[in-house]
Amino acid sequence: MRFPLTVALGLLGLITLSCSRESPAPQDQASVSFRSARGLVELMSTGQTVLSRSAVRAAFMPPRPTVWTPQVNTERPRGGIDVYATAAPAVVVVQTNDGHGSGFFVDANGLLLTNHHVVATGLNHAREGSSATVHLGSLAANGLVQLSGKPVKAMLHKVDRINDLAALKLERTAGAPPLPFITLATTPPRPGLDCAIIGHPASGMLWTFRPCQVSSIGDFPKDMVNLVMARLAAAGQQRAEIEAIVKNMPARRIMLTSAQANPGDSGGPVLDKDGTLIGVTFGGPGDRDQDKFTYHVLLDEVRRFIAQIPTTPMVLPPDPWSNLPSNLAVRDLDGDRKADVLAAGAQRPEMLLFDLDNDTPPSLVASQAALAQVVDQEKWDFEAAIDLRGSGYISYYDVDNDGSYDLVLQTNEDSPSAKEVFTRQADGRWTFQPASGQRIIAGSHLKDAQLGRKLETLISAIR
Repeated sequence: MRFPLTVALGLLGLITLSCSRESPAPQDQASVSFRSARGLVELMSTGQTVLSRSAVRAAFMPPRPTVWTPQVNTERPRGGIDVYATAAPAVVVVQTNDGHGSGFFVDANGLLLTNHHVVATGLNHAREGSSATVHLGSLAANGLVQLSGKPVKAMLHKVDRINDLAALKLERTAGAPPLPFITLATTPPRPGLDCAIIGHPASGMLWTFRPCQVSSIGDFPKDMVNLVMARLAAAGQQRAEIEAIVKNMPARRIMLTSAQANPGDSGGPVLDKDGTLIGVTFGGPGDRDQDKFTYHVLLDEVRRFIAQIPTTPMVLPPDPWSNLPSNLAVRDLDGDRKADVLAAGAQRPEMLLFDLDNDTPPSLVASQAALAQVVDQEKWDFEAAIDLRGSGYISYYDVDNDGSYDLVLQTNEDSPSAKEVFTRQADGRWTFQPASGQRIIAGSHLKDAQLGRKLETLISAIR
């Protein structure tokens, strides 16, 4: 039987973990109000859902809670008391402007790990780097972990988008006492191993302990049952398309446990009976009827990630490809029979990526499978892009048209003026500075004046 890609995606039965950003009501016409442009809805009229890597990856990431209330666990943990007492003080709350996740120290000097998706948005930015707020805890005499001291700034030092890991380092004064930390297990985990997770679930309390067992270990996402069965049920061209998409997805090893993690647990540790690390929580099924497992970054990936951590903090700009909606439409806005814009969203576009010089080969968008590969491999060659999610705008520009975006402008309100500017340097590192009245959507950001004029023309066509 025929097995459409939309059904394959639906069979995953999962929900995105990334923090959802609600669009505000349009403001008066004195503001830019681009999201209220009449032509936006028409852009998605030919939209089709594709089983892209970003869609599959996002489907296994639970949403972070948008409001964080510091409520301490008032119940003594049942079982694993020694593991809890040793490991829980090394677990922290990682808070951003978009929500919170969990994290944990891996050395006594304040190096901590969490998920990339926990810090992908909502960080505080400064010239010296990007940072999150970290809340620490300490073990009280009654065996419970309590919030301790004031929140501390932690600078971002490294990220891995594929394996969903991020490393931050606490800002500490000279002579500060060593911090509790979790060591990495020396023996690889295997199915049936008793283990536990500690984190800060939205439906629980801070430092919530849950015993569990290792359920399975495999490749993500190709070994996930729903995706395997989707491949097996498909036939002919549909099966070939699904297999091609899965083949193009980067391989990553993950571990399943019987823990029932919640949003807010992301980035927390998975511990064996000795309290040593065997994995890092990153997601789970969104369907409550299937909410029997939790997914974790495997120990081997963690070990590789922390083998080398840069000594200086980094600036992490927004990423136009991160969590790109799976419903896509390619449109010709100027009537020259060449694709000008890749739109992603539902009834209205949430992202617009403009190929102003039309150099994305038409064959790359000729089918659902091809379009999914374009997104997976980031081959849509845009010179300008606009993110309409959230309360403001994020715009991206490939200033010199070399195939990589190198300028990002951001504002948190429906205003034509940017508040934050990110610039890619020649060595690939990003720098940050507060904006000084630069227009968030403007063709003048492009060095090629002809491309700049075309962007203005296409924007006018949407309005």
